[in-house]
Amino acid sequence: MNFLSTIVTNIATVLGIAPHPITGQKMVDLDAGKYWIDVLAMLKEKTKGNLDPDEEEMLDQLLAESRMQYVQMMRLTEEKLKAQAAKKFSAKDVLGKKF
Repeated sequence: MNFLSTIVTNIATVLGIAPHPITGQKMVDLDAGKYWIDVLAMLKEKTKGNLDPDEEEMLDQLLAESRMQYVQMMRLTEEKLKAQAAKKFSAKDVLGKKF
């Protein structure tokens, strides 16, 4: 259980859900988030058939929630990047006139 807690805490930290335990700052690192979710998925695969039903359900739930949080953060990041790009390159900037 403690190991799972560590993995889930790492996922929450790198997806900006929880502040970094040392710096207290929130950050987003999608690559690290994917890595920790993959570790959790690997743990699920390697423990298949060796967990009691409650443990298996908890692991399934943690993995599903982590994946949903990752997708949500990826979408938010994409939207923010698109909004920043739109501000940088408006029609006026490109064509030199207003529409």
